Amino acid sequence: MTWRRTHRGIEQDDGHVGGLQVWKHEWHRLDGEVLLPEDAPSHIQQNFQLYEILGVGWPVPVCFAATETSNGVWSFWEDV
Repeated sequence: MTWRRTHRGIEQDDGHVGGLQVWKHEWHRLDGEVLLPEDAPSHIQQNFQLYEILGVGWPVPVCFAATETSNGVWSFWEDV
């Protein structure tokens, strides 16, 4: 898998993953985690939980990795 960070911001902002606003959809937790840089570019890594969301009328679920890096600040990564 090749990961790229798609968004880093505060909770409930207008961040997007896979073309969907991440905070406007219910997240479904997937099994597993992935070790990614906490803040790109960085050599400090941490575990990111895997999730998926499905937008209304969206053809396929959007899978992503997310973690809260500090109080209310989230980092999102997508497999490209």
